[in-house]
Amino acid sequence: MKKSLSKGEILRLKKDIDRVFRSGKKAFSPSLRLRYVKNQESYNRIFVTLARKFGSAPRRNRARRIFKEIYRLQKARLLPGWDLAVIIQPLPESFDFSSQSREWERLLRRAGLTKIRED
Repeated sequence: MKKSLSKGEILRLKKDIDRVFRSGKKAFSPSLRLRYVKNQESYNRIFVTLARKFGSAPRRNRARRIFKEIYRLQKARLLPGWDLAVIIQPLPESFDFSSQSREWERLLRRAGLTKIRED
């Protein structure tokens, strides 16, 4: 599996995004909200957005970039064939790579989307 994040792996169409939010399952953590639904593909697609009042544009862009990098590095651990919508919540502390990476891993395990189960 390639480690890059290709254009096909990004959820773009409004009907697909609406389907994830309308009929998808939910998983929550303090700084991340995940909606996910099975797709007809052999790969995952992701949509990343931020909650309202997240902060200035540079802070929002940095959070989005950091999260996409976390996803890119960990996507080989995910079960294939899912559409994922991630909503990043604002927190008082800074949005750093290591804490968000750990939180994303815990959220995926809780949702049952990882290949390796650690119960």
